[in-house]
Amino acid sequence: MKKNRMFRIASVMLVLAILTTCVISGTFAKYVTRGSGSDSARVAKWGVKVVVTGDELFNNKYDTDADTATVQASRTVVAPGTACRGNGLHIKVTGTAETAFRVTLTMEATEDVYLEQGNAYESQVTFTESNGEIVSGNTFDVAEDYYPIVYTLTGTTNGTYHSLAEVAAAINTAPDGTDYAPGQSVNIDVTLTWSWVFEGHEEEDTYLGASANGPALDGAHTSIDYTVSVSAVQID
Repeated sequence: MKKNRMFRIASVMLVLAILTTCVISGTFAKYVTRGSGSDSARVAKWGVKVVVTGDELFNNKYDTDADTATVQASRTVVAPGTACRGNGLHIKVTGTAETAFRVTLTMEATEDVYLEQGNAYESQVTFTESNGEIVSGNTFDVAEDYYPIVYTLTGTTNGTYHSLAEVAAAINTAPDGTDYAPGQSVNIDVTLTWSWVFEGHEEEDTYLGASANGPALDGAHTSIDYTVSVSAVQID
């Protein structure tokens, strides 16, 4: 009887040992696969700068010194003997980017000062004969379109031009823009100035001035008008 009880106890302990072994082996012997990951980013740098200043290209007053005005008007004007003051029209594009980008520089000249080619224009120059009589009504010819203003580009683009249309053509050498790769530097620095020679074309210059005074005279163009557009745009 005692042996049977000992045998039962031993059997129970054996079963418990087997169960404990299964639990332990299930805890420490299972398959394990793990993974981890992380990432970070920042915005790509955009360091392209565009500066356009043109408020000093024309003036309403031109001086020989601080106290003496040779030309003075109610608005910006040009006249024989005058020239650009200050920095003129200044276009500057500089910098780099971490993206590809395109720089586009365009100029559109819609009006310019000039006298059309023509024959027998009625002269606006008058003079006095020795007897005191005022003589006018003379005529003069213009063999080709007369542009009195000389425009000058300096910097990245250099040249001297006799019309705003020529200036625009020089600036618009790449009308669809120029592409830059990431990290590539852009350095465009262009200045536009002008001057009007004082002597040598009295008939033509006087005709333009008289037409500006009114009424408008045939063949005379007496206004300047242009627009300049500069952009730097990211591209794919």
